[in-house]
Amino acid sequence: MAVVPVNTTVTVLPAQIRLRLNGTFIIPAMSATLRTSGGAPVAGQPVTFRANALTGPIPLGTAVTDASGVATLAPPRITVPPTAVTAATYTASFPGTPCYNPSSGTAPLTTVYFPPVP
Repeated sequence: MAVVPVNTTVTVLPAQIRLRLNGTFIIPAMSATLRTSGGAPVAGQPVTFRANALTGPIPLGTAVTDASGVATLAPPRITVPPTAVTAATYTASFPGTPCYNPSSGTAPLTTVYFPPVP
């Protein structure tokens, strides 16, 4: 008998790109929550983050979901190229498995220039 994959959802919260004192840009942290369509957390799965810039998608990294289904990307801070400031949104994507259908979520990504962060 074939396994029918379970539908999933990825929920993301708004994030910020911040200007550093040295002139580079960082994202202090971003996270996404992976759950089944019934609301159960999905642990141990990869979620890939990308900024949706005018120049095209900018890969930010991949994190694995914890027991609560939360994948947090914060290696202490994510350094991004200057072109990332053109991104108004970012997307977190789960590629799916034989047991879980793929899903993704998009949230606002705001650039904050002042005050600069260390």
